[in-house]
Formats: sequence, structure tokens, C-alpha cells
Amino acid sequence: GAGALEHTILVFTHCRESMEDLQQALRNDAPETLRRWLPQIHSVIGIDNVVPGEGGLAATRGALHEAMDHLVESLAGRRYSNEALVEARARHAAAEEAERAAFAAAVADWRRGTGPVTIEREAGVVTRPPVQGAACAADATKSS
Repeated sequence: GAGALEHTILVFTHCRESMEDLQQALRNDAPETLRRWLPQIHSVIGIDNVVPGEGGLAATRGALHEAMDHLVESLAGRRYSNEALVEARARHAAAEEAERAAFAAAVADWRRGTGPVTIEREAGVVTRPPVQGAACAADATKSS
């Protein structure tokens, strides 16, 4: 969401353009969907991590680290946390725990012989274990 975007640096790799040229290309040539996101993110940087320019890979890393340092400074210690994700994980954990507890209770009932035993094989179709002697009685009527 928007809270994450202010903590975001958009990095264009394999980028040999200057910062000014990159900014101009984003303003003039970028798809509209990308242009709508740009005001919401912290910053944009272009680096060439394949054929580094002057200063080599150290300069490329330095530019990236400088962008990250600027981001951290601008946030003044605010950290990103996605409350919706935290809440969803908590609901999922609670549902899993409830399911685990229900299963444990069903197994305990089954072991005590107090709970019903139902095996569902297809939606809407319930099967039960055969009744002792029913098969023998059916066989006896067929052979007579």
C-alpha cells in the first residue's frame, strides 16, 4: 500500500543514463501506470550493475547506498510495518490453532469411543463403516 511506497526506492538496473536523463525519460516516456506510482515512492535511481562506469562497481554500490542512506534519514526513524499483513497472519494463526484444537478433540473423542465416526468422501455423500453381520445376512439371503 501507500505506506510501503514511501519506504521504496525504484532501482533501474542496466541504466547508463544520467539522473537527469532518467528523470526526463520517466516524465516523458514512461507508461502512465508507472508515472502514477512515481510521486508516491521515495526516490528513483538508475545504476549499471553490468558494465559499471567511472569508479566501477564500488561507485555503483556507493550510489545505491547513498540513496538508501537518504531514504533512512528522510524517514527519521519511522519503520515500515504492514498492519494488515500482521492482522492477517494473526487471524490465520488463530484459525489454524482452532482447527488443531478441534481435530485433537475429535481424535480424543474417537479414542474414548464417544464421538461419531463419519468419513466424508465427496461433498454431500457420507459413508459409515459397515454394520457387523449385515454383510453376512445379505450373503445368506442371496445364496438361499
